Amino acid sequence: MKNIYIFILLYIYLSFCDWYIHKYIMHNDNTILKILRVKHKIHHIEELGIINNNHTALIFTYFETLCVSIITFIPVFIFCYNKNKFFFIFYFLLIFTGIGIHNYCHTKFHKYNNKNNNYIKISVPNFLYKIIKNHHKKHHINPKSNFCVVFLGFDNIIGTNMR
Repeated sequence: MKNIYIFILLYIYLSFCDWYIHKYIMHNDNTILKILRVKHKIHHIEELGIINNNHTALIFTYFETLCVSIITFIPVFIFCYNKNKFFFIFYFLLIFTGIGIHNYCHTKFHKYNNKNNNYIKISVPNFLYKIIKNHHKKHHINPKSNFCVVFLGFDNIIGTNMR
């Protein structure tokens, strides 16, 4: 039962991270992580058809995945330092899986087939892809809503989802 609670708390935390990174880094011109903001801004401009597809704005590279993993890991490490070390491995597996799912869904949604192997891509069942796709589509309709990308849920908690 304890593991179920830990998994639920971890999912809520990852959903928060998903929401926070998207809202306060990728949609914030004053972020210290400028590269992520620039890529995301390009992605939204491309979605409007203003410039040609750059496609690097669709995915997180291995390096960006590692950066996001480390940044989001800091609070987990602080609060769980003396806990089970397996938890840390599980955490990184979830982060890499989440970003891999993001890359898969985002490239499929935008019909992008990159032959470059500089990113992880993990496919999901079609029903899950459709849920993520619909959430993402609503974000492009209103970029001030639906900030969760893969770990859906925090938009509902904080009230930034578009129904």
